[in-house]
Amino acid sequence: MVVPKLSTICLFSASISSISTSSSPIMLTYGPGYQNLEFVIRQKDGSPLKPDSMTQKWIRFLDSIGFPRIRLHDLRHTNATALIQAGVNPRVVQQRLGHADVNITINTYTHVLPEMDEEAAEKLDSIVLHRA
Repeated sequence: MVVPKLSTICLFSASISSISTSSSPIMLTYGPGYQNLEFVIRQKDGSPLKPDSMTQKWIRFLDSIGFPRIRLHDLRHTNATALIQAGVNPRVVQQRLGHADVNITINTYTHVLPEMDEEAAEKLDSIVLHRA
């Protein structure tokens, strides 16, 4: 089995408790056959999920809730844009996405939303009005 390169990022407590495997009934069911590789997304036996199978699950999920089909990869763009919009340092976003260069993160994965431009205009207004 080829084990993909692993990245470590911080998760919030709800995420951590939902993926914890230390006392997982699934882990106990598989016993010594369980592969505790600590993947967030994994097969029932703990092994890595094949990318195509994740895509198929994603499409079934979107169909089941009546959402339009978007590529799973597009969530990376959404994630990056949301983090930048929330004021997260671009270098932190770069690290979380696993990019070697922050320019890839900024130029490819983040997008300027109308409300971001409005916020910039409000900040500039504030600067000008306070200095005038």
